[in-house]
Amino acid sequence: MSIHVKVITAPDEISNPSVAELFYEVVLGGASMGFVADLTQAQSLEFWNSKLAALGQDLVMFAAFDGELLVGFALLCRATMPNGLHRAEVQKVLTRPGYQRRGVASMLLSTLEEYAKTLELRLLFLDTEEDSVGESFYRAKGWIECGRMPEFAVDMKGVLFTTIFFYKLI
Repeated sequence: MSIHVKVITAPDEISNPSVAELFYEVVLGGASMGFVADLTQAQSLEFWNSKLAALGQDLVMFAAFDGELLVGFALLCRATMPNGLHRAEVQKVLTRPGYQRRGVASMLLSTLEEYAKTLELRLLFLDTEEDSVGESFYRAKGWIECGRMPEFAVDMKGVLFTTIFFYKLI
C-alpha cells in the first residue's frame, strides 16, 4: 500500500464521481455522514456537486489515494466570521471499506492538522456518533471531548443517537 494525500483547493482538482462513489460506499457501510440508509448514488453525486463547487480558501479537501484510487478524504471548513477566523470544523473524515484500519484516516487527519497550522488556525472542532469507531479514533489522536448532545441525529436504522463534540488546539 502506497498511500499519498493530496490537498484539494479547487473543484477541478478531483473527480466528483469518485468522491460521490466513495461517499456512497461508506454510507451504505453504516456511517450516517448526514444521510440515512436510503441514500442513492444520484443523491450522493448531487450532494458532492454542490460541496466540491465550494472548494477554495474556506473549504479544503484532503484526499488519500492508493495510486489513482481515491481511498479516503476529509474536509476542513474555515469559520468566516471575524471573531472566528482562528478556527475550522473538520468534516466528513472517511475511508473506503477495505482500507479502513490501515492508517488512511490517521494520514488524512495529520495532513489536515499540519495544513491548518499553515493557515494560522488554532482551534479545530468536529462531531461524531457516540460509541462509534470515530469516537475512539479521535480520542486516540488527542482530541478532547467538549460535550454530548442526546438525540442529535438519526442513525442508519432510523434510531436517534447521541453526538459527541470534540476539539483540538493546534
